[in-house]
Amino acid sequence: MLERFPEILSRSRILARFPTCISGFASRGRRCLTTLWIVFLVMCSPGILSADADVVGDLAWLSIDELMDVEVTSVAKKSQKLIQANAAIYVVNQDQIRRSGAVSIPELLRLVPGVQVARFDANKWAITIRGFNRRFANKLLVMIDGRPVYDTSFAGVFWEVQDMLLEDIDRIEVVRGPGATLWGANAVNGVINIITKSARDTQGLLLPIRTGSEAHFIGASRYGGRLGDQANYRVYAKYIDHAAALDLNGATGSDAWRVFRAGLRADWFRSDLDRFVVRGDLYDGEVGQSAILAALEPPYSKEKKGDLPIFGGHVLARWEHVISAKSDAAVQVYYDHTARDEFLGSQKRNTFDIDTQHRFALGRRQEVVWGVGYRYSHDKKKPMFPLEITPKSKGEDLFSAFLQSDWALAQDRLRLTLGTKVERNDYTGFELQPNGRLMWALNASHSVWASAAQATRTPSRIENGIRLVQQVISPDDPQNPAPLPIAFTVLGDRSVESEQLLALELGYRLGGRESFSLDVATFYNIYRDLLVPVLSGQPEFNVLSASPHLAMPAVIDNAMEGVTYGFEVVYDLHLYKRWSLQTSYSYLHVNLDEDVSPLAAVEQGNSPVHQWSLFANAMLSRDVEFDMWGRYVSRLDGGGVPAYFTLDMRLGWQLAERVELAIVGQNLLEAEHAEFIDLSFATQPTQVQRSAYIKVNLRL
Repeated sequence: MLERFPEILSRSRILARFPTCISGFASRGRRCLTTLWIVFLVMCSPGILSADADVVGDLAWLSIDELMDVEVTSVAKKSQKLIQANAAIYVVNQDQIRRSGAVSIPELLRLVPGVQVARFDANKWAITIRGFNRRFANKLLVMIDGRPVYDTSFAGVFWEVQDMLLEDIDRIEVVRGPGATLWGANAVNGVINIITKSARDTQGLLLPIRTGSEAHFIGASRYGGRLGDQANYRVYAKYIDHAAALDLNGATGSDAWRVFRAGLRADWFRSDLDRFVVRGDLYDGEVGQSAILAALEPPYSKEKKGDLPIFGGHVLARWEHVISAKSDAAVQVYYDHTARDEFLGSQKRNTFDIDTQHRFALGRRQEVVWGVGYRYSHDKKKPMFPLEITPKSKGEDLFSAFLQSDWALAQDRLRLTLGTKVERNDYTGFELQPNGRLMWALNASHSVWASAAQATRTPSRIENGIRLVQQVISPDDPQNPAPLPIAFTVLGDRSVESEQLLALELGYRLGGRESFSLDVATFYNIYRDLLVPVLSGQPEFNVLSASPHLAMPAVIDNAMEGVTYGFEVVYDLHLYKRWSLQTSYSYLHVNLDEDVSPLAAVEQGNSPVHQWSLFANAMLSRDVEFDMWGRYVSRLDGGGVPAYFTLDMRLGWQLAERVELAIVGQNLLEAEHAEFIDLSFATQPTQVQRSAYIKVNLRL
């Protein structure tokens, strides 16, 4: 049966509904893209723009030197310049957020090389870094202001609820590669840290409104004010009404969604030495979904459609204290509640977390960062056939401590960083995650860095206690030799261990130039003990069920190994001080042990081998901006998704001092295209469509 499993999967309705590749797509895309870039370069030539050269100082753009001097915190849990970071890190800044035309956080992440972003349907995303993509990518840690949004039940992120005013985001720091030494288990392939603006940077009234063909309405209101001389606050409310997309057959899908959210933030600077931050968010809405679930009665599958409710919120408090010029400390506490329904059941989860850290200097050349943390999470689940989870209610404890030391050597041109994190979880006990990094500044412009790190991904609730009937083969099917239906059933195992990664990285940065910069990162990852369902034994006759059948068990086990390797290149170019261009390319090769599980081929085909992006910005006059963003993503063999080109364009006007208007077109090269098909989930995918919207920003 094992060798026939891929064939059985190929007969699923998901694959049957996927159309064949549109002929001529690639060539048409290249011709359109080339023509549009020529138009862009002509419009941005120095002769056209020279008349307004005096307005450069009014632009919000950062120069190349300023980009390299941007301070980041996600690499070392302390503030440091981007050019000094000994890791593959990319920062999405405020100007990129505004000029990209993106309407969601996942869309912004498309700017980052090495990040695979694919829309699964109108409200769901598959996002990962350096491979292993799926709806719940389990090797990526995502945080908002240091608060993890990684769901430990499903080992992934519900991207449809990770939303906010994009105007409130200060920057998005993305670390490609392990971050487990500082951030803990599940920061295996990378870390995404979304950092919001201080309340004192968002004063006054802001009214951003979008309306368009896909996102029918996205409206928000934000107001910021003062609380005495030392404190600032902001409050906001946002509503999204998003249309359904087209399914793989071209019919209107069932994935429309509507969500309302509101939140607040307050920053209190008691003095130059103490800062208090309190923030909270609340959301409520419904997301449409269509799923095909296994059934034990003819026709052995059933389709469900409907709008499913989601509700949740959190509150976070953080205190930062400066002890001296070389020492500071911070304490962060948060509480999070989430509740949602799925066709496979419902879930409620409450999480409490406290985290502390302290940075201090040891002598003139050594700096130490250490901290301890505790997290308690409790969930209650109500699964529905074909899913069972045991136990249905469970509390989880996580204890952690980390220590990292940084040495400045060789007249501050050579820096060595060593550290480790120790965690104790309820599934696998103690986990040790060491890390070593080296940075060599060749001169003021050139630097080389290297790292070796070990990271773990702990098992989730699902992998420990799941029983899922994933597919049922009819007794009339030619592939079924038995007179009864065969139910392929995925079973969890409480004895599974953590997945292990040994990551080797090497990078190069060129900065300190007025007009260009270059960032190159290479990696070689060795994975052990990867968890996959493995067919176990012969079919078991189940007579206790109301519908007698043969159960073919596939037990989740640490049975697979593999390697991934590749590189990412980012090149920034600023010319004539009036337009900028950023291009990036990433290459990824995934090689997994296909002899262990037929799903290995699907897993390694879920991430594109090649990704390319070209993001260009220009000022046509003092008040008019023009932006173009072209992307190429190669074929996904795991779900049979063809390669595709996309092109987004934005034209923005500063109509008055406090009024901004933008017209944006997205995915302009074709009417629709699929981006991801996840064979491990029953949810039916839809296509990304050509769309346009108008946005107005009012500041009062």
